[in-house]
Amino acid sequence: MAFEVGEPSHARGEAAARQQRPSWVALSTIPIVVGANDERAKKIDEAGTDLRLDLHHPPRPTHLVVPACQEEGTCDAEYFLLDAHTRSGARLPADLGVRLHPQRRSVGLAANPHRLGHFIVAQLNPPSATRFETLIYFCTATMKWATKALASSPTHEPWASHGVLALDGLLWWVNVARGILVCDPFLRNPHLRLVPLPDGCEIDEPVRSRTLLDKRRFVRPSEGKLYFVEVRGIAAADGQECPGVWIWSLVDSDRAPNWSLDFVASFADIWIDASYIAAGLTPGNVPALALLDPTDHGVVFFFEGASLFGLDVRAGRVVACKHECYLDQSNRDDTKFQFSRFVDAWEIPPFPYSELSSDGLGYFYC
Repeated sequence: MAFEVGEPSHARGEAAARQQRPSWVALSTIPIVVGANDERAKKIDEAGTDLRLDLHHPPRPTHLVVPACQEEGTCDAEYFLLDAHTRSGARLPADLGVRLHPQRRSVGLAANPHRLGHFIVAQLNPPSATRFETLIYFCTATMKWATKALASSPTHEPWASHGVLALDGLLWWVNVARGILVCDPFLRNPHLRLVPLPDGCEIDEPVRSRTLLDKRRFVRPSEGKLYFVEVRGIAAADGQECPGVWIWSLVDSDRAPNWSLDFVASFADIWIDASYIAAGLTPGNVPALALLDPTDHGVVFFFEGASLFGLDVRAGRVVACKHECYLDQSNRDDTKFQFSRFVDAWEIPPFPYSELSSDGLGYFYC
């Protein structure tokens, strides 16, 4: 079932559209690019919009559908601000002396709490530094790029970015091996501070495989809080280690941030649960982390090949599963993108457009 966001079918009716529409989706970060002869491109053109969202209830992934670039030189590493409700997109102007670094998952998007309906796009600079000095940002209120000096900034190891989260009016730059850098990007001179990972979770030695790291760890928001999720060993009664799922919640992030261990579940118990077998999953195979349910922090989604399934860690049972969930629709023979780096949980803003609050949840960047 696919929806064009913002215009429910009159035949279906508004009430039916509300009932069928998911509250959140598993949004693939790999868009579907369609040629001019594709039926979806024709629908986009007929609607006079720039994009289409094929919405699906999780765990089936949702994809952004965009027409192929028609102008030579416009498909380089550019940033676009997309409005999911009007299905329009705008390329951010590239008129800043210091351009955004193309490092993956290092740019954040946050709603402006002081100017409803406006947003900021921001990146720490210089990239991969041991101490960041400035914030490069684009403000939709002025439609201009600018920089601001950080009032304070901690020294750390060279920073690898595993995503930028927006929560409580702040931007959180995640490094799942080192910790989280956080600041209020709307201050004149933001104070950047470091939130360490839970005790014993920091990785001191150089990370050999970022892909393996993204399959085993992530930090994600759910129910208004941040959670650190890791797949790691649990000591068994016989002295051996079995892989398990660990979930910590960030407590008192403003004053003295610390992590509280909420749940631990062993895959040895999960694999023998009837729900695991019934879902067609393979006991003994450690799945790759995908995402966290934004409405229930006890439910973690995993990939086993092309199968995306939700696991209630508290009960140790599978609560949802869908097969053939390819994040890269252009190559279904390759499952190299089937892990957390290429999928995000996105909570759908209120609907229809006339009832939208101006919190910016309808906007995202790619």
